[in-house]
Amino acid sequence: MRKKLITLSLAAAMMLSLAACGKDKDDETTSSGKNPFSKPDVTSEASTEAAETTEAVAAANDKVGTYELYEYEANGQKMDHAMVESGNLGECSLTLTADGKAKLVLFDNPMEGTWTDTAFTMAGNMQYPLSFSDGTVIVDLAGVKYTLKKTGDQAGTASTDGDKTTEASAASGEGTEMDVKHGVYKIKFDPAAYRQATDADLLGDLIPLDDTKFPKLYVTSLDGDDRLKQEMDDIESVKAADSSAVEELTIDGHKAYIYKKNEDFLGYFYCLVIPFDHEIKSADGYYNQIDAVYIYGYGDTEDMIYNDTIKNIMLSVDIDESVESAAADAATEAQASEEAAASELGYGKSNPEATGHCTLDVLKATYAWQKEAGFGMTYEEFRDHFGCDGAPWYDVFEEGRHAYKWETEDGTDFLYVTFEVNSDGSETYKSCTYSTAVKGE
Repeated sequence: MRKKLITLSLAAAMMLSLAACGKDKDDETTSSGKNPFSKPDVTSEASTEAAETTEAVAAANDKVGTYELYEYEANGQKMDHAMVESGNLGECSLTLTADGKAKLVLFDNPMEGTWTDTAFTMAGNMQYPLSFSDGTVIVDLAGVKYTLKKTGDQAGTASTDGDKTTEASAASGEGTEMDVKHGVYKIKFDPAAYRQATDADLLGDLIPLDDTKFPKLYVTSLDGDDRLKQEMDDIESVKAADSSAVEELTIDGHKAYIYKKNEDFLGYFYCLVIPFDHEIKSADGYYNQIDAVYIYGYGDTEDMIYNDTIKNIMLSVDIDESVESAAADAATEAQASEEAAASELGYGKSNPEATGHCTLDVLKATYAWQKEAGFGMTYEEFRDHFGCDGAPWYDVFEEGRHAYKWETEDGTDFLYVTFEVNSDGSETYKSCTYSTAVKGE
């Protein structure tokens, strides 16, 4: 616990120090709440400096590449490598290219500028010392020292007059890696074609370097059984109309579908769907209802939206097996728990096949009815208003008291009703629990 508190306090110190050093004294902030880590505008002064130092940087090609955070120190306290690995700090990396450009990302917040053998310069004239040694670089940001280690044998990305080339190719299984949904899955993309979106980008997750050749891509997920069902129905509909518009394949051991969803005023719309047979969540507990990998984009022409560069991104999907296995185990355990409870407690007025699924409108109407009716209504009256039996809610299911769940198919909105079990076997309304949307607020 003490280690975690140190980690949090150090991270807070970093954020404060960066916020302090991230602007010139003449750069007034406003009440807009702009993120101090958002991508700065690189001034002509910085661009000029980058051009002047290109020759010196090119001579130091062994320093070019991507470095990842290994440890750091602030306020006399050190966060070692073990703490960094367990701290869920987000992306912390430094990328140096052979043309003198640099990108520092701390806690998922990108900062761009230029570099030399001795300094990282952010937009304008804010300089921070760099110290290189055997594949390691130390960045000193206003007294906060980050130690980063080089990843792999990277040669970086060189650019001249807009002609971009790269040693890392997504087609060869290499490229820039991107964590999606807190590490539930990863993809790789060609940095000569795309960059990862920043806070300044309002739309898209992968942004094309040349938007005349590639569209913005959205790298996300389908959340909820109903949303996945809708997508699978769309796939079947497209396949029925034109089987060649749907490509079925296996990606990372999972059944996957790449298909042309439609062609309308937005242009061509292609997407990838990799459905899971159970919902999963990331190791740190975020996004606890992911039912499918979902990658899509729009383009002006079919060749623009579906080509080798984009297909390689789709084929690079790497699902975290440990997360998926844990999700499968949790789903199995939950089902076993439900079956054990049903065996011991029964189903009350309901039955084994009951799901309690209904629409939000039905939930709202039933809530309004019970609020007006007060108390004394029977289970059967509720069932008739819902239009189906409720699923037993075993968290509140015991002798003398039965509870049932009615909810939308994706579980987003719900109305759980508790009944008192009377001596004659009848069940009468006692209380209810509901989502905000059901109440209509």
